[in-house]
Amino acid sequence: MPLALILAMLFGCTPDTPPEALSWQERWELLALTNDDRILDVQWMAGNTGVLRGQGRLHLDLWTDAQPPIRFARHSPPDAVDIPPERDAITLSQDALLRVGEGWVGRVDEPNEIAGQFRLTPTARGQRRVETWAVGHRQWSVEALSTEVQVTGGVRSGPRGGLFSGRGVLLHTGGDARVGISRSVMVTFHPKLSMGIIQEGEGQLAWAVSGDTALPLDEVRATFATDGAVEVQGPSLSISLSPDGVKGVTDPLGHLLAVEAMLAGRPMRTVFRATGRATVGADSFPIEAVVLRVASGGEVDLP
Repeated sequence: MPLALILAMLFGCTPDTPPEALSWQERWELLALTNDDRILDVQWMAGNTGVLRGQGRLHLDLWTDAQPPIRFARHSPPDAVDIPPERDAITLSQDALLRVGEGWVGRVDEPNEIAGQFRLTPTARGQRRVETWAVGHRQWSVEALSTEVQVTGGVRSGPRGGLFSGRGVLLHTGGDARVGISRSVMVTFHPKLSMGIIQEGEGQLAWAVSGDTALPLDEVRATFATDGAVEVQGPSLSISLSPDGVKGVTDPLGHLLAVEAMLAGRPMRTVFRATGRATVGADSFPIEAVVLRVASGGEVDLP
């Protein structure tokens, strides 16, 4: 069931009326690896967990080893937050993730500081997937709006940045459950293997496609280390990844009051470019991936 329907049933969401639960929050998130080894990490967020109910926030990072990263964040007042009924896009004042045809366009603009626009086009392997779970009497969902998108565009801030192209995943998470801040994400877009693991709290969303075949994941286990290393082991699938070069660290609680962030333990959000090898059946090949870690490492049994 699409996340939009789940949220609508839970809260009666409309574009102008965010859910009333104090714990409600939603996040649209792009994680992409460009062809020149940069990482594009963009979050469009809205919720009631910040200073103002229904407040929006954009956070964009373009990480690279070649020059200082581009980093930009800002809040949007509640009356500047627009979420369509389908909940597959969001507008935050000048910043937006817009639905255009079968894909999306991301936009950020602040005169004399940053300008960016990038198109997200689902590939032939890009699918929409969602998992929802209960936490007490509340619910949380993790949705891949597209498990694989072609990313083309550019971001500039003064002399830094420029045009890029690559592959990414577009995620949408939300609900009123308190799932904690801990998260583990790994996505890879190799021609022989498109795979993703998204773990939040006690739930997860995972997929793996080799060629045109969806791989079974019921006996697969993934281990995330705090340094960005990932090990995936299963009967016909294995992956070993280590951090390689590009790395970025941000504060995922920057929108909260100081006392709220202190109570949450001040975990940091770290995104890595990782490289290693994957084995599918008898075929072994090198891969690269984007790995995201918030809080401590751990093991994840995939559904």
